[in-house]
Amino acid sequence: LRADDAVEDSDSISVNVVDTGDGKNLVQYYPFDPGHYSMAVLLHGQPVSGSPFNLQVDPVYKEYDGFPREHVVVLVVIAAVFLGLVAPLLVTVVREAVCKRALRPKPVEFQPLPANTKPLEVDGLQTAGHKQDNEPMTLSFVRSKLQVLHTLIEGYTSLIKFVAFCFLFICVTTLAAQPHTQFYINAALRLILSKVELNDIRTFDDFWEFMDGSVEFIFPETGYNGKPYSTSDQGFLANYNKLVGGVVLLQTRAEDVECTSLSYNVFYGQCHTGPESTKDFGATEVFKYDEDEGAFKEFFSISRGLKGAKARLQQLKDGLWLDKNSRVVSLKFATYNGENRIFSFMSFSFEFGTGGAFRGRNQLQLVSLMMEPYVITEDFVRAAFELLFVVLLAAQMKEELMDVYNTIKESGPLAYLTSLWNILDIAHLAVGCAYVVLRVLYLWFVYRNPIHIPTRRYETALEEAALIADH
Repeated sequence: LRADDAVEDSDSISVNVVDTGDGKNLVQYYPFDPGHYSMAVLLHGQPVSGSPFNLQVDPVYKEYDGFPREHVVVLVVIAAVFLGLVAPLLVTVVREAVCKRALRPKPVEFQPLPANTKPLEVDGLQTAGHKQDNEPMTLSFVRSKLQVLHTLIEGYTSLIKFVAFCFLFICVTTLAAQPHTQFYINAALRLILSKVELNDIRTFDDFWEFMDGSVEFIFPETGYNGKPYSTSDQGFLANYNKLVGGVVLLQTRAEDVECTSLSYNVFYGQCHTGPESTKDFGATEVFKYDEDEGAFKEFFSISRGLKGAKARLQQLKDGLWLDKNSRVVSLKFATYNGENRIFSFMSFSFEFGTGGAFRGRNQLQLVSLMMEPYVITEDFVRAAFELLFVVLLAAQMKEELMDVYNTIKESGPLAYLTSLWNILDIAHLAVGCAYVVLRVLYLWFVYRNPIHIPTRRYETALEEAALIADH
């Protein structure tokens, strides 16, 4: 019994056929690409009844039919800012009303003094009354004490607000980033791809050797026991991180130009240091420029597996995909960890210099991010902290602006800028505002660009989201 599965615009794909031992056979295939599938089941070379079987595979993604969530994010943030600006005014109005009610003058009945009452001197004035044993207290003294008390209360209130602001900022950034989870995921992915020291890659031969090893790590076909993976288990890196779509290989190239030597151009020929080239090239096949990527692109789909990836690498070598015009080569892919709902984006970058070897330090970028920020209870607890942070940030910005206005009005702009505490206030408010803006941009982007899986392409949305999250 043999089963062949074919998807539109692709070659025949191998499937698993299991003999259940009761006269039946189980045909298994986990689709990595969306599209229309045709499964032909042959017995002794002849199709069984109903073969070929037509299947339609759609991306596994639950669409959201309600009010656009990116608009909800913006409206909630605007409401939180408005609350932060209005809340202090409401508190002030209530406090003034309470104070006026508490200090409302009450009628006082004066009793006539006894005939033998002696006059009492207070600050050079004479009045009638009973002399106290304690030191006389003037009205100005009382006012100065109240002013000191008021200053102390304002100082401690500002300190409490500053501490609360810093605490909330640490909470929201830590909860949103999940650094402990991302650290373990990133460490596992780095460990898998650390078999080759990146800075040891200096030549074309080193690069192709690195690629041969990388596809074996990225497209594993057997477990540690040497047995092949089933189709449902293929594509996993470090057990829990599943490859999304596949791996993309990008190259930027330079055009040929006349060399600048006065005497040796005939001997050397053309130089390869011109502006970026978009011309087709290749020895055995034509490699074309990809306008969307802004580079020459090669994509290794997960559905092709290790055998298909190695075959394509050999074709690239035969076609001289790397040559003297090659300048920067990047290897990029993304994974999804369903245990923690985290996507991870990884990029290797190699810059080839005209000295004959890759120059500088070869770069590895690894960023993990959430494309579903608010799903479970813990997410909404984090959202409550984020909204409280926005309210407090707006309130502090209002107070600081009023402080700026009053200080400039009374003493000029230099009086405000010469205070170290004012500079510190501006700095921490600027950091808070930058975080809120980047967080809103990130949420807007992930809700506007959901990842539909399975996919037969490299998802650039993950790279763009990783760029925002990295900042």
